[in-house]
Amino acid sequence: MDTGKTYIAMCREARTIQESWLPMWGDWYSDESWWENGELIIKAGFTSGVARVDVLWLNKHGSNLGAYIGKFIFLPDQSQLQKMLLKIIPHGKTFSLYMNNDGCFGVWIGSVNYCRQANTVEQALLKALMRRKYEKVWNDKTWITKK
Repeated sequence: MDTGKTYIAMCREARTIQESWLPMWGDWYSDESWWENGELIIKAGFTSGVARVDVLWLNKHGSNLGAYIGKFIFLPDQSQLQKMLLKIIPHGKTFSLYMNNDGCFGVWIGSVNYCRQANTVEQALLKALMRRKYEKVWNDKTWITKK
């Protein structure tokens, strides 16, 4: 699971994915209060800037959207991203995740390469999802409309 700053930033800026998040036990997230000016501020008990939804978290926040939208950053894992992609791929199209010779990951959907250079599987899948579903590409700071 990618817990790096780049992936957290990519997830944070993927507003449509954040707004549709319904927290489930085991989901990965980062807390906005752990960040200041784009930098992780280490809090006592946390070393990576991410945590997982557990029973205590669900009891405290539950399904109250107002309690977590804008406060927590949902970090979808590989299986969640694959499920999101599979929902938007037309029937009969193939979906391929691959690794280049240089160690970067990419995604093919049918005959179109939706992502060529990503440092992690999660980044590749998120880039492919955002490009395919929302026609957005990552410019190292935010998602912009693909021209």
